[in-house]
Amino acid sequence: MKRLKIQARGKINLALDIVGKYDNGYHAVDMIMQKINLHDTLICEKNDKEIIIHCDRNDVPINEDNLIVKGIQGVKDYLNVDYGIEITLEKNIPVSAGLGGGSSDAASAIKAYNSLYKLGLTTEEMQKIGLSVGADVPFFFEGDCCRATGIGEKLRPIKGLDTGWIVLCKPNISVSTKEVYQALNYPLILSRPDVDAMERALENKDLAKVSKYLGNVLEQVTLERYSSVREIKEKLIQSEALGVLMSGSGPTVFGIFKDYDSGNKVYKKLSNIYSETYLTRSFNGGNYE
Repeated sequence: MKRLKIQARGKINLALDIVGKYDNGYHAVDMIMQKINLHDTLICEKNDKEIIIHCDRNDVPINEDNLIVKGIQGVKDYLNVDYGIEITLEKNIPVSAGLGGGSSDAASAIKAYNSLYKLGLTTEEMQKIGLSVGADVPFFFEGDCCRATGIGEKLRPIKGLDTGWIVLCKPNISVSTKEVYQALNYPLILSRPDVDAMERALENKDLAKVSKYLGNVLEQVTLERYSSVREIKEKLIQSEALGVLMSGSGPTVFGIFKDYDSGNKVYKKLSNIYSETYLTRSFNGGNYE
């Protein structure tokens, strides 16, 4: 095999709580992450020695700052190999959006590199390498919906969201995840999501309760700092959305809709205002009800 095409799916956080802080400054989380159909595509080919990235987006670095490069270099260092890879990245997931696009790209590149050269890395080994790249990367080697603890690396696959439609809307800004976490006053979190209740709602396939128990403690930082994020959330709340939440550290906000028609109606309205608006579904191996 000399060439491999792989999809790198984004994610949303259905629940995100901060439950502690480690001595190294990292926050301890308890959250539920759900893959979505919105995805990037990586076309990966063997190369003599170099790691080469092609992407037609100006906001995507193609040097060592790209998480793909960091992931492949992590494999090289771990196995002491020097095989090259050339990757054409077709970017659809918005950048710095709270949707895990860069992390998913890195995980997909590691999987492709492992397959192209038959390196024999286990999922656990790839997750370990991915963790050195970013806290969200291990999730993209795991199930389609997971409850994540620790700094996000301790993963337990759970029943995912397999009904409804999702409208994603990102304002024309980027948010630094690091800065949002640093600005969060952990002891003064006023409202926390019920992550156990969210897991039960997913298990029971109860879309109304999934929508009811959406929660993200990082909203109190990002919504306060960025009026454009607040405006999008208000627009979605005033729509037919069953529930509305910011994903990750933002700035993307999503609304859950009971069917295609209600979701598409709001998608069309918002896409006239915000260029990075998407109508998608959750991803659970392609099975829906």
